[in-house]
Amino acid sequence: MDVDGIKTGAMDVDCKDSASTSSDSRFGQPIYKSEARLCPEAIGSIEYVVSCPTSKQEWDTAASKKNCSRLASHQNCSSAEQFKYHCVINGFRNETLEVCAPSRIIFGHCVEFNLLGGVIQDQMSSPCNNIFPKCDAIFRSTDAYKYPDCFDLVERSTTVDTTERIVLTTTTTTDNKYFYII
Repeated sequence: MDVDGIKTGAMDVDCKDSASTSSDSRFGQPIYKSEARLCPEAIGSIEYVVSCPTSKQEWDTAASKKNCSRLASHQNCSSAEQFKYHCVINGFRNETLEVCAPSRIIFGHCVEFNLLGGVIQDQMSSPCNNIFPKCDAIFRSTDAYKYPDCFDLVERSTTVDTTERIVLTTTTTTDNKYFYII
């Protein structure tokens, strides 16, 4: 299969920080390994946002405002051409964030930015399917806007202001004053 000129087959993924798997003999589960490395410039570029763009035009506008090309030539995480704007969920699935980071090929999961690792990666607890979340089997991390179901995975905590308002009312009658707290 070919994703924007990048061959993606069992052994011919042309992506220096692609994930590989092996099997854990104790559990029979795949172990995911990545050659991706911490990117301090990406971590420093994080901005939390209420929502991510869900169209190409919105994405391009947000990318222009974020101006990742300004950081691209001063980072050592990837080539300047690969250091791109992203708007994705975080690894805890409780925030959406904008970040400048090396783009990646994503394999059948939603995209996340891992805060501890400082990398864009597959959100392993969010495999794509035909119902929810809908996303392609293989896509570029910079195409996250095409998969709004992934943004819907975010469970934001809501804080309710429980401060009570106290209103002091004075009513005067001929013989007494009454105070009411409402």
